[in-house]
Amino acid sequence: MSQRDLAYKLQLAGYDMDKNVITRIETNKRYVTDLELKAIAEIFQVSYIFLIDGKDE
Repeated sequence: MSQRDLAYKLQLAGYDMDKNVITRIETNKRYVTDLELKAIAEIFQVSYIFLIDGKDE
């Protein structure tokens, strides 16, 4: 999924994240907030624990 597609899906879900935010997160120029982590987990239909540890609950 492209950064633009992810940003679009996040915005449709009601989260205010644009492509630039995703780019900065991916390049370690910005930390992910807890709310953003929850939003990303929701879009990819995984738990936030999986995003953090790579393991299912």
